[in-house]
Amino acid sequence: MSARPTIILHTDKPAGALAVLAETHPDLEIHACDTYAGLPALIERVAAEVVYSIRFDGTPRYPRQALTESPTVKWISIGGSGT
Repeated sequence: MSARPTIILHTDKPAGALAVLAETHPDLEIHACDTYAGLPALIERVAAEVVYSIRFDGTPRYPRQALTESPTVKWISIGGSGT
């Protein structure tokens, strides 16, 4: 993983976390995604290495495959799972 990884916040309400991260880590490239459908394309477009994700639209549609099969994603943190 690079010293300054590209990060995605995958949650339906990313504004608060984005504000905190922008203030505390202005050197990091951070993107937000607030839909399940948009995550695969965003991961590919920005070559994200880190994804923090929260299941917010139910389990059946959760984009698990986009996270686990991406060649760029090295670290996945799932909110609410104790990680």
